[in-house]
Amino acid sequence: MDMTLSPNQVLAIWNLLFTGEEPKLAKWKPALTSEERRPLLEAGLVEMERRGRSIHVLLTEKGWAWAAAHLDASVAESPAAAHALAGVLRALKRHLDHHQTTLAQFLADLSEPSPQRSLALEEPEPLEEPGDVEGEAGPTAENPSSSALAPSILSVEPGDRPLEPDRPADAAVPSLSVTDLAGRIRSAYLNASGGSGNVRVRLSQLHQLLADIPKKDLDAQLVRMQTQGQYGLVLWSLDDPFDIRPEDEAAAVSVAGIRRHIVYMEA
Repeated sequence: MDMTLSPNQVLAIWNLLFTGEEPKLAKWKPALTSEERRPLLEAGLVEMERRGRSIHVLLTEKGWAWAAAHLDASVAESPAAAHALAGVLRALKRHLDHHQTTLAQFLADLSEPSPQRSLALEEPEPLEEPGDVEGEAGPTAENPSSSALAPSILSVEPGDRPLEPDRPADAAVPSLSVTDLAGRIRSAYLNASGGSGNVRVRLSQLHQLLADIPKKDLDAQLVRMQTQGQYGLVLWSLDDPFDIRPEDEAAAVSVAGIRRHIVYMEA
């Protein structure tokens, strides 16, 4: 049903839908004039029902259908909107409890790009094994030390995690499979969280616990795990700028143009 309602009428519909109430006409918020109520009644979006000496307002199936198709309709900026918002939050809590998910996961799902925009995020390239780089040979019996550094090691930018002091600058870092790296990230998260799931862990902590893994590889794997829903991993931002330390900014991962400083995972 393609019917345009005023912001006041929309809010009146939301109050019925999200609270589940069937209020008396006099208590239906926001208060509508008879001219505002008439189109709703004539379109069958709401109906009036006499109960004793009172008249109550009910949302109809047509009203539900209209609401489902117009969730982005403009809503009146009115104190009556608080009633609808409280109903939305209660419904959200029931949804999270039913699906056994967290608010962080729910909000992260909203921030993920649609399939049409997936190229903007770009699926991280698989970690390359020594010898996979074009023009470079893997180790041979004649030259066992010719093993090539992974491209991610060669392209570490200034400011990324330096090589450990006790490792020679020209030493190759052993490559990890994607599965092994995901397992190490999960273990590091549980170490930092004290074994608990769905608690905030700073990415800077993960970097400290996984200091042997280049930042580029670690970032790519974190994004991959979030995209695939592995271990319920969610990357999130620190909302309070005063809570962002220099090490948080250095360890941040950019996802869809947003800097993420913390991570949540399931236990």
